[in-house]
Amino acid sequence: MSGEWDKTKKFFMGSGLILLIVGYVFLLSYKNAFKLLDLERSINHSYQYVSQLHEALTTMKAAEAGAESYVITGDNEYLKSFQTAHTAFARFITELRIANAAFPERQSWLAKLEKLSKDRFARIQNIIDTRQSKGFDAAREALVIDGGNKGFDQLRSVAAAHETEVIAHLNGQVDQSVLDSKNAANVFLLLDAVILLLFFILMRRLYQHINELDRSERELQAKGRLLNLVLDSISEGLMVCDENKTLVMFNPAAERIVGFGTCELMPEEWPRHYGFYLADQKTAFPADRFPLTLAAGGQEVNDVEMFIRNGRRPFGVFVSVNARPLIDKTGSIRGGVMVCRDISERKRLQEQANHLHILQEREDFMAALTHDLKNPLVGADRVLDILIGGKLGELDDNQKEVLLQLKQSNEDLIDLIRNLIDIYRLERDIRSLQLSDCNLTKLCTDAVSEIELLARSRNIELQFDHPRTPIYGQADYMSIKRLMQNLLNNALKFTPADGFIKIKLEVDYEQVIISVQDSGPGIPEEEIDRLFERFWQGLPGKKYAPGSGLGLHLCREITEAHHGSIACHSKVGEGAIFTVYLPVHQPAAVPA
Repeated sequence: MSGEWDKTKKFFMGSGLILLIVGYVFLLSYKNAFKLLDLERSINHSYQYVSQLHEALTTMKAAEAGAESYVITGDNEYLKSFQTAHTAFARFITELRIANAAFPERQSWLAKLEKLSKDRFARIQNIIDTRQSKGFDAAREALVIDGGNKGFDQLRSVAAAHETEVIAHLNGQVDQSVLDSKNAANVFLLLDAVILLLFFILMRRLYQHINELDRSERELQAKGRLLNLVLDSISEGLMVCDENKTLVMFNPAAERIVGFGTCELMPEEWPRHYGFYLADQKTAFPADRFPLTLAAGGQEVNDVEMFIRNGRRPFGVFVSVNARPLIDKTGSIRGGVMVCRDISERKRLQEQANHLHILQEREDFMAALTHDLKNPLVGADRVLDILIGGKLGELDDNQKEVLLQLKQSNEDLIDLIRNLIDIYRLERDIRSLQLSDCNLTKLCTDAVSEIELLARSRNIELQFDHPRTPIYGQADYMSIKRLMQNLLNNALKFTPADGFIKIKLEVDYEQVIISVQDSGPGIPEEEIDRLFERFWQGLPGKKYAPGSGLGLHLCREITEAHHGSIACHSKVGEGAIFTVYLPVHQPAAVPA
């Protein structure tokens, strides 16, 4: 900045020097022009003066001619001519004296001419008087004695000498003026050369300076464009006001966050115009505490949360605001800047995290509760087995029937608790699966064997179709067994007496397919998509075999944990087929 000021100062100094020289040249030209004008006036005046002298002598000559004609002829007309010429001569002399009052040397010559002319007119008047009183002869004799033109010649010689002197003085003035003009011309040429040199140097400097300014302007424009790109690209809203609290910047991010563009209102009126509220979303933000107003007054504002709701933001946005005063090098406050950051997503995630935390605590409580309930129920089941087996005494048929019903209810409750525990375990940490090479053929055979007695008691036919060669796969043995138990128990619930259940195990390319088909009432098509939702049970299920709605949901969780899938195909009145698809080769560990 200092360099730019030095260049500017030199430019103005050079311009001032040129103007000084030009002014001096103008002054010399002005003075020289006035000298020439004075010389012109003097020349004109001198020629007029000489011309008037000649005219006066001519008048004197006319007066003498009139006087001589009167002497010879005695005609009064010639006497009138003399008198007119006499009067005109006197007037010429008077005018010359007045017109040349500023020329003392001319005044002396005019006085001498005036004296000689008076003497001459007096002698002529004597001759005229002699003609009138004594007649022609006396007047002719007086005229001869006077000498005729000798008196006039004397006047003419004096006038000629004076004219010569005037012309000589005039020539001297002209010569001096010519010399002054030559000297002035030389000075003008020198000064013009200096002006041209200075002008060339100045223009060269000016051209360099303009180029530097142009380069600086391009750099500033490039920086300005870059700054505008930065301001337009940042996600934070930027609002700036000057010391008069007049808005000078409102970037696109601010418009996106607030919903409206710039306005001419003072910042303290923004809460009403833009809809700024406290974090409770109800209380209007106090105008005297608005961050940009405080910043323009010299205060800093840090991490103030606001809520903005208006016609463009009907659902509102949460923002975090910081504001700072703009202070120059002298310490004066030049305005304020406010930065708004949209924290709606953060608030949403925070609320979601709080909600998930509450849900997690609820899930943990339910898991602990079900786990604590399982142990006494298992114990009660063993006691029932002892009672039914007659180890504590023989029971009649009615007592056994009651105890069997109680045992079935107890086992249903244990099954529900196991489902809850398994679902919680799978959802909480999939990595808890213990994957190993499982003999899926044997696993399915064991699961079928467990329900064989119950199926036989209801006269339900079990069919298990599988290849002779055992099928292996990477799986969690207990989870897959739990999946098969749920599918088979589900089929038993809905298969009426004298019905059938078909189980099929096969390998198709790189996947193991397990299907369980029953001859139950079937499932309406519109309910199939919701079968695997937690706690959901269709109308047939509620009618034929009410349950918790967790069994099929657990089956889907186990299948997906093994990177497989499960599907259901059914028609009302034709039973249902549940099909599980598992990869043949599963990774040794399931990624988180």
